[in-house]
Amino acid sequence: LLAALNFLPCYFASDGTPLPADAQGFDGNIGNPPWESVKPIRKEFAQSLFRDDPSLRKYAMGAVDFDPWFAKKLKTDPNFAERWQKQQQWHEDYKAYLARRFQHQGTGDWNYFKLFLENNLRLLRTGGRLVILIPSGIQTDEGCAALRKLLTTEHTLLELNSFENRGYTVRSNGGEKTVKIFPDVDNRFKFGFLKIAKGVPTPKSHAFSARFYLHDPADASGPAIRYSVEVMRRFSPENLSLMEFRTEKDYEVCAKIRAEHPLLSEHGYQFRRELHPADDVALLHQRGPEKPASGNLPIFEGKMVFQYENGFAPGTYYGVEKEVHEELRRKEIYRIAQFVRQTKAKTLEGNPIPQSKDELLSAIEKVFEERKFTLDYEQQRLVFRRVGSSTNERTIIASILPKGLFLLDTLSYLIPSSYEIGAKGRLQQKQQEEGEKHVLLAFLNSLVLNFYIRNKMSATVNMFYVYELPIPKFPDKLRAKLAAAAEKLLASPHDTKERARLEVLAAREVYGLDAADWQHLTGTFTYGSGDTKAELDEIIARSRELW
Repeated sequence: LLAALNFLPCYFASDGTPLPADAQGFDGNIGNPPWESVKPIRKEFAQSLFRDDPSLRKYAMGAVDFDPWFAKKLKTDPNFAERWQKQQQWHEDYKAYLARRFQHQGTGDWNYFKLFLENNLRLLRTGGRLVILIPSGIQTDEGCAALRKLLTTEHTLLELNSFENRGYTVRSNGGEKTVKIFPDVDNRFKFGFLKIAKGVPTPKSHAFSARFYLHDPADASGPAIRYSVEVMRRFSPENLSLMEFRTEKDYEVCAKIRAEHPLLSEHGYQFRRELHPADDVALLHQRGPEKPASGNLPIFEGKMVFQYENGFAPGTYYGVEKEVHEELRRKEIYRIAQFVRQTKAKTLEGNPIPQSKDELLSAIEKVFEERKFTLDYEQQRLVFRRVGSSTNERTIIASILPKGLFLLDTLSYLIPSSYEIGAKGRLQQKQQEEGEKHVLLAFLNSLVLNFYIRNKMSATVNMFYVYELPIPKFPDKLRAKLAAAAEKLLASPHDTKERARLEVLAAREVYGLDAADWQHLTGTFTYGSGDTKAELDEIIARSRELW
């Protein structure tokens, strides 16, 4: 309404009659909306109440000191606590109001850039153009999936230019200097601008112009990748997250790897984490140089694992098995209860399913003990490091760990068993075949999938990206070869000859890459140093010879 009153020609004809609905609105809109989240910020709230307190200035008090200060203030100052509660309630009411007006905001935090993107499209006439500068979360964040779907169905995404704030070189006073687009923003921050045609449904064969990893605004007019929307949907069917490519060849090779293969999630594999340093701090004990005493088990962290290798670095913690076992058993019984409810089974062990939560947990606990079900830590587990980067020497670092140890949350692990309810409600635990773990390990550590996932992520190997990895179906004979090779490497992780053979087997026989694809793919592994990089270089050299 405000837009119509202020810009009458965009909504009304010269005689005062309203324009047709599809002709109402602006021909174009250029926007740079706020990038903040729609939620109360504790430090900003405290600063607004204590403006003259120097300890609350932007860089004066870090999170380590501020968090306990804020918690203490809530307990000891009733006025402070009351005003904070009102602040939180105001934001909840505001979000409820926004939710009635905006239908494509997805999950996670509400962000102003997401709201402005949806709103600015409303201000355009059908066929109008929107150019908007926003954070790169629009490309990959799970919470932006609804907007990505909107832009590639009801509207048409014409162009995407994605920048890193690392700066670019300019000549000044006879010399050179580096200039950042946003001087006060961290150089790791990524952002970009989109060009969108409103109300023009995306044709099935549509491809938009895409440029990634730009630094200089002038690069936005350089050569672009023609990014197929259909390929984008294959890369990420559920979330429509955009893989980011440095070159056209990167895009072509990843499209070939993806092909029509099932994704990892479609094979039924599931991952989880075990111990969290905040939630389970009482279970973590500092480890000394000596071996843990009887009854204590090591707690493995991401740093302790390398590809096919365990004990890569010393650990920090151990756990008292009796204590940790009890906590993990409690969590597992709760998960089984959820599973039983979800199956909508009528009976459990020949008896009607208990209606109360406590009775169901008690019944499952009894079965768990009688059948001698095992907890995850009592089985061999495939793990991968959660901390990883697209610019690390290797991005997915996976291994198989022996039973009898616990895992910190810097390692995600493949759940080694599942549950079934059979005849008469008989609850059964089914353990995963060891060969399956070995095959999946071979894929996760392969250079093919390391290359592929690097175009999906930046700083964390989270499950969301891993579930979207293409894992082909192939003959049992080839499966046996992959499993045997992975088993050999677990016994001898530095056997570069065996590793090279496995790399070629996966790339050529499973993913169908050719020699030019392999030359390009392996040529991107330029990061790293030291012994592990020398070993990687040898693996690559041997694989090229084998090809």
